Amino acid sequence: MSPERRDFSFNYQPIYANNRIKSYEALLRLNDKNINIETFIQSIENKPQFDLDVIRAVLFDIQELKNTFTISINISILSLESEYFIKEALNLLKDKNIILEITEHDKVNNLDLIAYNIQLLKSETGVKF
Repeated sequence: MSPERRDFSFNYQPIYANNRIKSYEALLRLNDKNINIETFIQSIENKPQFDLDVIRAVLFDIQELKNTFTISINISILSLESEYFIKEALNLLKDKNIILEITEHDKVNNLDLIAYNIQLLKSETGVKF
């Protein structure tokens, strides 16, 4: 998905510590106000490709920050079971100031695989969870 042509955008909500901005959380906003956000999230939540599109879009948006701030991005736990997602994320997230937050909507199918992939992403890219 081209970052210039997408159906969503982000609000970057500041997260404070000691009255200073510590990081930001990327909050998804739909550009079409006629689409129900809950219905939209349910339709894409089990799709690792969407999580990758979100990561790419956030990285595109924040490239001007030059990694000054940490950005939190929500992903589906099911993406952490996807070999495709992990392979792509290893390339995308290398040396980026990113925290991946896992959404809590989905049932865990393979906890051992998820734990392994979290450790792999942490060790290979420096991403935090």
